[in-house]
Amino acid sequence: MRDGTLVIPTQGRDSKGKPFSNITWSRDSGRTWTTSNPAFEGVTECNVVELSDGSLMLNMRDNRNRGDSITNGRSICT
Repeated sequence: MRDGTLVIPTQGRDSKGKPFSNITWSRDSGRTWTTSNPAFEGVTECNVVELSDGSLMLNMRDNRNRGDSITNGRSICT
């Protein structure tokens, strides 16, 4: 990020095995890392981008609406 924070899009699974997407970040050049709570559940294959206002946008494949032409199988969180 512009402020030097390193951000990695990550994902995991909850105790029931359901996938989720989140981010992992470091503010000390990678010496320590923090992982966020799930941004959204039922999603995989995420990417993250810093927006012009400094916020982050996470774009994820949404497994629940795969094949739905209206939502195009994606979820977005900022």
